[in-house]
Amino acid sequence: MSLKAVILDDESAGIESLMYDLKKKCPDVEVIKTFTDTSSAFDFLRQNPIDVLFLDISMPGCNGFDFLSKFKSINFSVIFVTAYEEYALKAFDFYAVDYLLKPVEYPKLIRAVERIKEKSKPNGGVELLELMLKNLTSDLKKTNTLAIPTTDGFEIIELTQVIYFKAEGNYTEIFLKDKKKVVSKSIGDFEKVLNITKFFRIHHSYIINIDEVRKYVKGDGGTVILSNGLQLPVSRTNKPKLMLLLNTQL
Repeated sequence: MSLKAVILDDESAGIESLMYDLKKKCPDVEVIKTFTDTSSAFDFLRQNPIDVLFLDISMPGCNGFDFLSKFKSINFSVIFVTAYEEYALKAFDFYAVDYLLKPVEYPKLIRAVERIKEKSKPNGGVELLELMLKNLTSDLKKTNTLAIPTTDGFEIIELTQVIYFKAEGNYTEIFLKDKKKVVSKSIGDFEKVLNITKFFRIHHSYIINIDEVRKYVKGDGGTVILSNGLQLPVSRTNKPKLMLLLNTQL
């Protein structure tokens, strides 16, 4: 299966490098056009069908997310190519959007292309990308908000209002100070995007807000008592890390 591709990167060197890598490791990807400016790329993509866009994130004037938000609908898959540090890309994994970290590693390039081939639908409507951007921005700026998916879009919640997360199969219950939210994401997905110094997975079923811990009770793994009076178990494996986090809060 061949893929028609476009590359958008404000640096010519980045384009040339990626084209070389694709030709060497992914010969079934046909790069039909490359662009260094978003305006020309936007006009082309509105008029020409493609399978995948390799998109740089950091570009002057209009970053990759701003560029995608211009489209009323997106009928192609997106593979982000970025120089951001990998820790800041946890948000991408949360929404299963493909990305490549510069300099591109061949195994990851091959994996990203194979994922595109396997998908029957493009991976990124505007709402999904906006949601991912909010979480990425939150991680980078260390703000206290998190965007969670809903049936009709997304909702922003204040992390300071979250007491704990509870796993329910492929769903997660988020217990806020005044209400509960049920989200169709696993607790492992949330673990990837939350700040580990503020939110810690004490047990396979629970992630707690460290600021909401009121007491620790000794035991094999022990238990924590949260601000709402709830007592939750701590796994023996996670106890040492929790103790370290709690001690740093003192």
